[in-house]
Amino acid sequence: MKESAVIIQKYYRGHAQQRRYQHMRVGYMRLQALIRSRVVSHRFKHLRGHIVSLQARCRGYLVRRDFQHKLWAVTKIQAQVRGLVARRQYRKLKMRVEAARLKEEEERTLRQQMDKRKAREIAEMKYNERMKEMERVEELRAVEDREMMDRKRALVREAERQRDEPVDDSKLVEQMFDFLPDSASEAQVPPSAFKVSTLM
Repeated sequence: MKESAVIIQKYYRGHAQQRRYQHMRVGYMRLQALIRSRVVSHRFKHLRGHIVSLQARCRGYLVRRDFQHKLWAVTKIQAQVRGLVARRQYRKLKMRVEAARLKEEEERTLRQQMDKRKAREIAEMKYNERMKEMERVEELRAVEDREMMDRKRALVREAERQRDEPVDDSKLVEQMFDFLPDSASEAQVPPSAFKVSTLM
């Protein structure tokens, strides 16, 4: 009987230890899972912070690049307008100097043919006519310059609009292959040698 009790105790203790071991094992597995999830969560948050920072830097870079491009475009337009105004003023000044030189030359040649006062009047009249003609030509040039600037501005606006609108792949493909004939409207006619004769 004592031996039976010892055997029962032995099996009971073994079973109790096994149950305790299983409980401990499950607890450690839960603890490991919790630690792993915390590590993964920490890594995710860390990585997410880096990605958010990278996105912010990328957005900042793109905004700065866009701003620099617009600033460059404005500077370029200003330089062109200043150049246009300077060239226009230079042409006006050059025409006035040329007209004054021609007036003096005509006055000199007319003095030899008639009296001084009459020569001056004729030279002044021709000078005024030349100046009116030059002003008319300058106004025409100014109108042409304004039209050219308006066309350039319209082209720039159209380019910006196209750049800002989303790209539609089907429209892009249609524009690229627009030169090809439509297959439905311009179906190719087979050569006459392959036509079936209806006279048979």
